[in-house]
Amino acid sequence: MKAMIFSDLITMRRSLVQLVGIMAAIACLLAFGMETLVPVAACVAVMIPVMYVFTAMAYDELNGWEKFRLALPLSRSNVVAGRYAGMLLVCAAALVLGLALTLTIAGVAEALSGGMGGNPKVAALLLANNPPQALLAAGMLGALTALVMGAVVLPLTMRFGMTKGARVMPLVLVFVAVVVMGVFGDALNGFAEALLHGDAGVSPVALGVGAVAAVLAVYAASAALATRLYRTREL
Repeated sequence: MKAMIFSDLITMRRSLVQLVGIMAAIACLLAFGMETLVPVAACVAVMIPVMYVFTAMAYDELNGWEKFRLALPLSRSNVVAGRYAGMLLVCAAALVLGLALTLTIAGVAEALSGGMGGNPKVAALLLANNPPQALLAAGMLGALTALVMGAVVLPLTMRFGMTKGARVMPLVLVFVAVVVMGVFGDALNGFAEALLHGDAGVSPVALGVGAVAAVLAVYAASAALATRLYRTREL
């Protein structure tokens, strides 16, 4: 599994560096455009892992890399476990990066606030108007959303490949989103509000731990399914 993780990270190193630069620019535009830091951490925590896994799957089909990889001392179970573990690591790194970007933007806003004559756009980006708890909660929600998307997408691509899987992927994602929001929409909105603002009978920490445990359970079940599907796939 370690070999698969390092293989993906080495293959993706240039793309990841470019993606970090792009997300830094998007974070600045998003913060100043929406006049809040809360969406920044969430956006970074979602986009980097999702783009990472999509690009990694696309590389699988380039120059027959997927077939060549199976000629190495890597079992199909190792390949799936490494891909899932790699996305999990990138999710954690993206969450830290998103929080770092929000704090950096807040620091710049703090430095500018004295000489901007009380500009409301700058004042809106100060930490006084963006509680750290809300920033952390938003980043966590973004990272958990990315993992749920990975749990849906990865079994499809492991079974059909990126090219064929991309044909049904939008339909499956939309179907899952509609079903989840239709059945659990009110509960999810209430959960997000409670996690961001602490307006619940239980502590935000308990909510966060419960959410992480639930999503990791779904992610593990998805990995088990993807492993079974990948073993039956002809390459």
